[in-house]
Amino acid sequence: MRTSNNILHTFVNVTDALDKIGFTEVWKTSSPTTTNTLMDTNTTLVVSYEFENEAEQVAFKSAIDNMFHSNPEHFSSKDSVEHFKTEWLHKDGSLSHKTDFIFTKKGRDISPAL
Repeated sequence: MRTSNNILHTFVNVTDALDKIGFTEVWKTSSPTTTNTLMDTNTTLVVSYEFENEAEQVAFKSAIDNMFHSNPEHFSSKDSVEHFKTEWLHKDGSLSHKTDFIFTKKGRDISPAL
């Protein structure tokens, strides 16, 4: 997350990060189990979602895809939230698929990594 003067925000803890980022309700689709971890000297929040079954995961992905294509407000933060990577993991934790990009809270693609 970047403040209005373009400086990375350092979060106090996970609760602070979640409060400041403001995930919208779509991120709760299918009621996944979430694990939240701060990294990069508390400037990056990593959110892991785990689903009970494939149908729940597909419903979540569909809701998120629809949000990115139709709703410009991905987060409720007043600052610029940068969503820069999505990784899909196999059940054993190994990488299945990865996409690198940056979406701001307004949904603009800032700098896709090709």
